[in-house]
Amino acid sequence: MPDTDQRARQRQRKTKAQLLNELETLERQIATLEGASHTGSETADARIQMVEAIEHLAEGVALFDVEDRLVHCNRQYLAEISPELENSFKPGMKFEDLVRIAAQQGFFRMEGRTVHTLIQQRLQARLSGQAWQEMQLANGSWVAFREYEAPGGGTFSIRLNTTPLKHAEEKLRQSEERYRSVSETANDAIISIDGHGAIVSWNRGAEQIFGYSESEVVGGSLERVMPEEFYGKHVAGLKQASGTGQHKYSDKPVELRGLRKNGEEFPVEMSLSHWSVGDSYYFTGIIRDITEKMEAARALQEAKEEAEDLLHRILPEPIVQRVHGAETLIADQFDEATVLFSDLVGFTRISANMAPEHLVQNLNELFGAFDELATELRVEKVKTIGDAYMAVAGVPQPHTDHADAMAHMALGMIDALHRFNENHDPPFQMRVGLQTGPVAAGIIGRHRFLYDIWGDTVNMAARFESYSEPNRIHVTAELARLIEPRFVLEPRGIMNIRGKGEVETFFLNGLR
Repeated sequence: MPDTDQRARQRQRKTKAQLLNELETLERQIATLEGASHTGSETADARIQMVEAIEHLAEGVALFDVEDRLVHCNRQYLAEISPELENSFKPGMKFEDLVRIAAQQGFFRMEGRTVHTLIQQRLQARLSGQAWQEMQLANGSWVAFREYEAPGGGTFSIRLNTTPLKHAEEKLRQSEERYRSVSETANDAIISIDGHGAIVSWNRGAEQIFGYSESEVVGGSLERVMPEEFYGKHVAGLKQASGTGQHKYSDKPVELRGLRKNGEEFPVEMSLSHWSVGDSYYFTGIIRDITEKMEAARALQEAKEEAEDLLHRILPEPIVQRVHGAETLIADQFDEATVLFSDLVGFTRISANMAPEHLVQNLNELFGAFDELATELRVEKVKTIGDAYMAVAGVPQPHTDHADAMAHMALGMIDALHRFNENHDPPFQMRVGLQTGPVAAGIIGRHRFLYDIWGDTVNMAARFESYSEPNRIHVTAELARLIEPRFVLEPRGIMNIRGKGEVETFFLNGLR
């Protein structure tokens, strides 16, 4: 029976919705037949019409008379039975005998029941007038039975193959179990709402994040877990999404604010998806509490700002920009610059009689005043070495008044030292040396790096500091010629400088 086999294969491909729709159609057809006249001579005609109608029904149907004997069954009804049983079903056989033959020949899945027990269960279901009764067959498939009163007496028995429906229900059950398993073990909140904004599912993660139990919120509005400022936007967005099935959060997660049961607002990250059942839209959001993430990001930003601030304290601003630009080697030559060295006189003796914290505090106060002067005069502090202070003007940004800037710096340092000594005992004394000329500059080191300068000009400034006198500024003839029109210089005469021989030197005394 190739037609029957083809129809059976087609039924296997039906969806759950199609099967349910077919059931309703079949019941309407039976109801139409039941409405036919079955009085007097018209009964036979009605029977003929019913037999013809049975052959054209999509599902298996059998007609039994008032004595419960088989009158007729269509090919679809027989197709649900194994080929071995087809020839055993004859018109005139009672329904009970048909069930017995099928049970004895292994048609039904017995599940420990006797043939007699199965027959009694089937007869009881047949007589009870209940709705569809399902049974599993020995081959693992499922069938549903239902009986209707036939016109003129007797019974229609409808057999429907519900195996595809069972498979669909099982897949749905497994999907629901997997969803529930994932949902309940997730740390994130997984919340579903319908098109009216009512909560339909609420997992354990949502309980932990928002503080509400499932029984407290399911059926209620989602608005109870969002700050009031979001109410209007939520309602408008939900209305639009329910009408179109589209929402503005479909592309990527969005950061919003949530509201806990205790009234606390907190930052959340939400990913939103939508799905539909018939014409109704539903929305599921995966919501993550990002309080710790935001705090970590804030701490990271603060750490970056602190690191950036430290970098600016260590390096000149133009050099910081070049470091950010990924320059791996920073080294420059400057044709004109002025270098300053200073050193505290007798510092070793003073420090031996002073507590370390007191000593560091005093140096920090004095050198802090020098740093303020450097910033004001566009002088770059290079470094301190113990009680020595080193600075340069004209580096790393060249400017033509580097010599004057450094002369002002040196005079300001002497004034700062005098003010410092007014409030400290024992008083400090300081020697200062200046030289002008070309220098090289760059970053030295990889981990504890330093922006440093070097060259003969640097060496001469250091030598002139060591040959200076307490609280005096010792300068070279080259520098004296540059600043002489604006500053008071005192000739010191010719001095024999180690490594340089006899050179002319001056003391810088002040402004003209």
